[in-house]
Amino acid sequence: MMKKISLVLIVAFILGIAGVAGAAANNPFSDVPQGHWAYSAVSQLARDGVIEGDSDKVFNGNKTISRYEMALIVTRAMAKMDKADKADAELIKKMVAEFSNELNNLGVRVSNLEDKTSKTEIYSLGFVKYDYHDLGANTTPYYENGFKYIIGFNHKIDGNFVLTAENEYIRNFDWNPTGLEGLITNELKQINVHGNVGTSNVVVGKYIHYDAIFDGEVMGGKVTFGDKLKTTVHFGKIQDAVYSQSSFESNTTYDPLFNTGIWPQYFATEMSYAVNKDTTLSGSFSRASSSAATYVAKYSLIQVDHNFNKDLSLKAFYGKSNHDDNNKTYSLGVQYKNAIPPVVGSHDVWARYLNVDSNSVIKSGYWGWNRIHGAKGPQIGYDVVLIKNTILSFEIDRMKATNGDDWQDNFYRVQLGMFLF
Repeated sequence: MMKKISLVLIVAFILGIAGVAGAAANNPFSDVPQGHWAYSAVSQLARDGVIEGDSDKVFNGNKTISRYEMALIVTRAMAKMDKADKADAELIKKMVAEFSNELNNLGVRVSNLEDKTSKTEIYSLGFVKYDYHDLGANTTPYYENGFKYIIGFNHKIDGNFVLTAENEYIRNFDWNPTGLEGLITNELKQINVHGNVGTSNVVVGKYIHYDAIFDGEVMGGKVTFGDKLKTTVHFGKIQDAVYSQSSFESNTTYDPLFNTGIWPQYFATEMSYAVNKDTTLSGSFSRASSSAATYVAKYSLIQVDHNFNKDLSLKAFYGKSNHDDNNKTYSLGVQYKNAIPPVVGSHDVWARYLNVDSNSVIKSGYWGWNRIHGAKGPQIGYDVVLIKNTILSFEIDRMKATNGDDWQDNFYRVQLGMFLF
């Protein structure tokens, strides 16, 4: 859940997406109808390199988005005013006027574009959690409480390239009854340079990668290109596999790739296609190998995202590895509404069924999975914004082993996520 909230908060403030929706309604969640002039304005700004598109659901030209989402795009364009020529600057001013109510709700000052010359953007996120684990009748329950603090910055090197760095500090005060007084990690999660080269977006350095096959960091690079059919190619190495194990357990009889001290070589190709304004199909192929390529693990994934309406969405995926058994991962989930950090009172409720076999992925984003027992079961959650830029989250999981052993975890979480600055 931390990962989910972290992404929501960061996206809301640093994402360079494109696609526009505009109606003069007061409701910030109303969609901008297709054909509105703002769509062509964003396309023009994207072509001229004023804003960057990094969303497989918006830059396709068919996806309608809310006035709130459009306002986020406008804030990104405002920050790039120094990159715009006279015609693009006029477009940005026109969009500021059109979406002024939404921008004011976000706390963006639009009267004189004070922040347009800023070269460095700093962001900070904080999370406080309480977790409780009921492991069944024959095992003592335990709890965890602690916090996570993330700080990062984006610095414009020139008119095109940006330097990004992000550090994550985690402190668990209690991890009872394992005998550990506390778990502390302090890690530079990403440091990279990214920007547009021709019609492609390029990232070089250490960056965060997330999908159902691999949730972690890559040291290398990625290239994204394409419009309606968007393609991303990753290449490099993934970090020492002792940190690629949820709960630090490894099944080395299956996977020598993940012995301590090895940084596996990594290659992946991801493709995303907008079928229509409500449905996106995506797929990927990933390959991880030991340094001498004596062992090669291969993973494939297909995924569908569908919006039934502006409030209700569905996500489903299916993946498989080249191992002989315990090699499948799949999930089916729905979400109603969205908890949007700057909008007090916004909320969402979500539910999904998740199956992650022990040998099906490189690293699962679900914390309880490992290479010994895997994990499967239903999960539900609720998120609400009670104070501006602060999300209160609740989650309940009922997980069991996928390989037939007696591991289980009835998991409860309460978490507070805050966008600090």
